[in-house]
Amino acid sequence: MPYENDNRHENLPGGEEKKVIPVVEEFATVKKEMHETGKVIISKTTEEVLKQLDIPLVSETIEVKRIIKNEVLDEAPAAVRYEGDVMIVSVVQEIVEIKKRIELIEELHITRNQTVLHEKRDMPLRKERVEVKREGIDKNENNNHK
Repeated sequence: MPYENDNRHENLPGGEEKKVIPVVEEFATVKKEMHETGKVIISKTTEEVLKQLDIPLVSETIEVKRIIKNEVLDEAPAAVRYEGDVMIVSVVQEIVEIKKRIELIEELHITRNQTVLHEKRDMPLRKERVEVKREGIDKNENNNHK
């Protein structure tokens, strides 16, 4: 054994001897090396084969209908809305509206009041008189013609 000749020891009181034994651990290491043992050759070719396939082709047409509305609205509608498969795009315009209106500012209430006052005044008044004179007629005849 390699440790028998080791001189590591200690004398203890009472004549005893203490011997020190070293503890050793071994490690294994693994190495990987590449060695060529052969070759593989891969070749690729492309072959063209005609095959009939059923491919669905979808075609769409769009129909645009202009619907004249000329409606006065209180608020703007949604810009785009859908009714089933139909997309409806609202086209709006703002119109300035000038209104003529009558506003009552005030009223004048007029009442006619009549008062009668008696006053004495001298005023010239005209009066016509007619006098008829007949000549040559009897007085008795005048009385008959009245």
